[in-house]
Amino acid sequence: MAKLKQILKDKQQAKENFRARYNIDFDILLDPMHPDFDNTYCVEDPAKEEVVVAIKNKMGSRNLTIFAAFFCYHIAKFGLWRYGYFATFFYRTRFLSLIPLFWGLWYSSLKRYPQDLKSVDLFDYVQRKVRFEKD
Repeated sequence: MAKLKQILKDKQQAKENFRARYNIDFDILLDPMHPDFDNTYCVEDPAKEEVVVAIKNKMGSRNLTIFAAFFCYHIAKFGLWRYGYFATFFYRTRFLSLIPLFWGLWYSSLKRYPQDLKSVDLFDYVQRKVRFEKD
């Protein structure tokens, strides 16, 4: 009997450790009628999802423009360097073009995208939906 109590105690402790570590409350997650479900999670709303997809497409086109500018700069640089124009300058600054590329992608993905979501009041919706899908 003592062994059974110890096993139950260990399972209860494992459940509490899991809940504390991952911050998942299964009572809320598995019951959409729970009073706290709307504060923590949300299910997909088609009207909001169309706006989110439009904002994601805008971010994707911004990132594509950044890549295209980076690629075109390197094609032009290669042509000029090949014929000897500005060869010393391009040689000395050959890795500096990576800085604007990474900064532009960082800004577009991690700064501008959330700002766009906040401007149409969908940031909380996206966070709760992502948390629901992750949990």
